[in-house]
Amino acid sequence: MRYGEFVFYNTDVLSVEEKTAVLRECKDACYKWRANKLDCSESLSRTTINCTFEEILEHLSEEAHVVIINRGLWDSPAGESREHFEIGFSSIESPAEHFLFINVYSDKMPPILAKYNLMPIAS
Repeated sequence: MRYGEFVFYNTDVLSVEEKTAVLRECKDACYKWRANKLDCSESLSRTTINCTFEEILEHLSEEAHVVIINRGLWDSPAGESREHFEIGFSSIESPAEHFLFINVYSDKMPPILAKYNLMPIAS
């Protein structure tokens, strides 16, 4: 994949339990994860929150929007470019939305994609 080309995977076929399992497996394989919150009564920007992985998963529900994106080449925190995926969700809840971002190097994703039969969304 070239820099800036993204491939989205269909997560609509997964139950909320399967989505939770995928997120846990991706977290186990990740090089970085973070959680954000958007509470418009406090700020119009997302803010990083300090929580455990289990605490952010408490915000995953049937209504949450779960994404798996092959980001292709992207600059890593160490300064080198390496292919990676971004996996996560937005909670779509009130009064504050919660977001999870998980970064996984591309070579770690094939077993997870195969296990859950996750296919790219046709563009």
